[in-house]
Amino acid sequence: MDLRTKLVFALVSVSLASMLLLGLLTYGPARDIWRESAIQGLDALAESKQSEIEGIVESWKDRVRLIRSRTQLRVLTREFDATHREGIRPEVERILADARGSVPGLVIREITIYDNHQHPVATTRTGGIARAPTLDLTEVPSLEDGIRILGLSSLDLDVLEVRLAAPMRDEDLQVGTLLVRMSANELLGVASDYHGLGNTGESMIAALDGTGGVKFLHTPRHGDVTNLDLTLTDKNDPLVQALSGVEGTFDEDAVDYRNEAVWAATRYLPELEIGLVVKFDATEREAPLRKLRSNTFRFGIALSALSILVAIMIAFRFAGPILQLAEVVEKIESGNYLVRASVRTEDEIGRLAFVFNRMTDRLLESNRKLRQRIADREALSPPPSVGGPEIPPDAS
Repeated sequence: MDLRTKLVFALVSVSLASMLLLGLLTYGPARDIWRESAIQGLDALAESKQSEIEGIVESWKDRVRLIRSRTQLRVLTREFDATHREGIRPEVERILADARGSVPGLVIREITIYDNHQHPVATTRTGGIARAPTLDLTEVPSLEDGIRILGLSSLDLDVLEVRLAAPMRDEDLQVGTLLVRMSANELLGVASDYHGLGNTGESMIAALDGTGGVKFLHTPRHGDVTNLDLTLTDKNDPLVQALSGVEGTFDEDAVDYRNEAVWAATRYLPELEIGLVVKFDATEREAPLRKLRSNTFRFGIALSALSILVAIMIAFRFAGPILQLAEVVEKIESGNYLVRASVRTEDEIGRLAFVFNRMTDRLLESNRKLRQRIADREALSPPPSVGGPEIPPDAS
């Protein structure tokens, strides 16, 4: 393997290792930051939905306060509680009917006034007093309790009612209880608002059915749940977590009513005794991560290809003159003393070629002088003797 090939392999190896390290250092933190941001966004959506529901609950209470604020209603209720005079009922019913028609924005299905003995004084219920049940003692709020939500009920999916009870007082004395039953379908509007929830996201509202099962209060985005048997034992379902009072986010091992992996944020609203879940399908939430991974891979491949090309160019740029110098050395070694290395640059390689040429010139000059001295010496030496041995002069 020549120097050029070794240099190419070395540069390519360093480049690929750098690309791999760059991918690990960029993809990992980017993935974690995006995931954390997505989870925080999901949690913020759940918080927003919770605030919206709390605003709806407060609007219910405002309507109850508006009905209770009628002075004549409180006076007549106090009088009935004290005397039980039947003639009071028609006047109270008239006030209730007027109050029912004057409350804006909500469907009031029943307004009933009870005395301090939990007996109905007057009602807007169809059938009148005869159809008004006695108020359960546990449902009677005290002055300190204020307005109390007695619970949500649903005869069917997407049909919700809420019952609220408020103490009736006159001159700081509790003279009875106001019961209001109204539509709670505003909650369904919160659940059916998919803004910001992408193609698969949805909000879920559910309650316990009293037997350990989960009761959906609306039709979900992805299908019918009337035959779904979901209980508190299904710990992987975020709705179960919400109804268990667990509030937080879930992005691992969470599945919904379709047995689909999801990312979810949960809230529990104790006043309504409902669980709220805002969720996305995991496949949709993780799609940007897959795209990021794919883009990082393609970017790494492109940079690797570029690094190989640059490595080859660098190898030819720096190893080429050295290989040429090696060829010149081989030619000189074979006896061709007239070849010279090309000096094309002023860097170390150019200096090496220049010094090599100068060294070759000096070597040739030294060789020429040596030959000259040998020739001169041979010219000054006497010729060798020819014939027999030399006889000394005095040999006779």
